Amino acid sequence: MKNFVTFIKDWKNQLMLGTLVILGGWIYSRVWMVNPAILGDEYLYSINARKAAPWDPSPAGDFSNYLFNLVYSSTNLCGSGFYTCGKYLNLFFFLGFIFIIFLIAKRLMGFWPAYAFTIAAGLSPLSVYTSMFLPESMYFFFLGLVLLAVLKAATNYTWQNWAVVGLAIGVASLTKPHAWLSMIAISIFALVVGISRFRELGQGFYRSAGAFLAGAVVGRVVIGFAVGGPKALNFFGDLS
Repeated sequence: MKNFVTFIKDWKNQLMLGTLVILGGWIYSRVWMVNPAILGDEYLYSINARKAAPWDPSPAGDFSNYLFNLVYSSTNLCGSGFYTCGKYLNLFFFLGFIFIIFLIAKRLMGFWPAYAFTIAAGLSPLSVYTSMFLPESMYFFFLGLVLLAVLKAATNYTWQNWAVVGLAIGVASLTKPHAWLSMIAISIFALVVGISRFRELGQGFYRSAGAFLAGAVVGRVVIGFAVGGPKALNFFGDLS
């Protein structure tokens, strides 16, 4: 809470938050009138999210998007306006992702370069996904959280921090199973960092590796079972 108050009191951070609001308004002005663009995929994801209870079989095919289905099932509250409500959710997750980019960039390059980079990312073609009933915006957000966790674990190489990284990947895979691909790159990164500090870490290196893998499985199995039921235990859905 103290860190949050300190963050909010900084006028530069206030500027970034205000800029996010402006970015959100601009992006929405560009996509609010857009009708389904990738009709086949959007139809399938829409049917799975809106026409089945979380634990029910996926009527349009099981794509292992159980957390996405649960969150976006809320668009049923909008009735015939479900597609617009999907855009609101997309915008929320996309701006969350952009904010994470800012937090990471500020650590690496200072405020003003990070501020410019964040605006560029917000105005980039990535924002096109805010117009579609697809899991990409939510997926970007959760991958951003994974990256934040990785940076913390790399700085403070403890098994607890690497367990959080694994947990974040497991949860991200519930939006898109493609999150497991990030595990390859993160594993290589963790291995390189761990080997370079092996004398310092000792057995902590092996504990961290085990916690990383265990966290990923636990995140997927426990959270997956909660939001998707027994079918979520199949890590890749129909893609398996």
